[in-house]
Amino acid sequence: MHGFSLSVESNLCAKCKRPEIDHTEHATCEACEYIGKCELYSSRPDQLILLCPTCINKEEKARMSPEQQQARVNKTIEDSKKQDMSVQLRSDIFNAQTTSIIELKTAIDGDSSIENKHFKLAEVLTDRLNHFKKVIFELNEEMVGKSNEQRAIQVYLNDLSNKLRADEREKIKLADISYQPNPAKISKPRNTSPVRKLDKTEVKRYALQAGVPESVLQMVCVAKNMTPEQAFNQLKKAMGQ
Repeated sequence: MHGFSLSVESNLCAKCKRPEIDHTEHATCEACEYIGKCELYSSRPDQLILLCPTCINKEEKARMSPEQQQARVNKTIEDSKKQDMSVQLRSDIFNAQTTSIIELKTAIDGDSSIENKHFKLAEVLTDRLNHFKKVIFELNEEMVGKSNEQRAIQVYLNDLSNKLRADEREKIKLADISYQPNPAKISKPRNTSPVRKLDKTEVKRYALQAGVPESVLQMVCVAKNMTPEQAFNQLKKAMGQ
């Protein structure tokens, strides 16, 4: 959405003749009850309406041919794979904004050419999981190698220190030459926020309402520290319901 530019003739925008609130995060979608950042959208020359991202996506899908919809699903899955393959460091795994499982599920559910949708989603997620396992294994191997290199240097310096004077050891900071470093460990980030205790009955009830496996709803609850109801609402919003 463009920035608000006050008209000299009224309190409306000089560009689109709309109020200032339509240009902010408090705008209201004209096709649903969504309140947030919206965009002006036109599917016909005589029509220009304010829509949220979800409604714009629905409009675009409605205008697509089956071939175009198939290409869009393929691109979503391919983009997800590219993002996953770019993960190479431990910090990347925890911080990367990879395509969410819900977005993948929505894309696959919307593809009429995919008959076994649960299997397709499981196949894509398995590829992602295996890639992460490979990255973590390689990182652990690298850490072990670097730790061994550090230990070899330390052992050699221990022997070399006997041939140096005290002032020489001090110059190159070898006063504590007997110190033996422990192998580096990869630590997991700590979650300092209190973890909610999940009600399994609520998880099952809201998962059925959302039409997703209980494990998916529970995963959203744990990842975002939400109640089953909050996770249900989050899923509904993500799926454009």
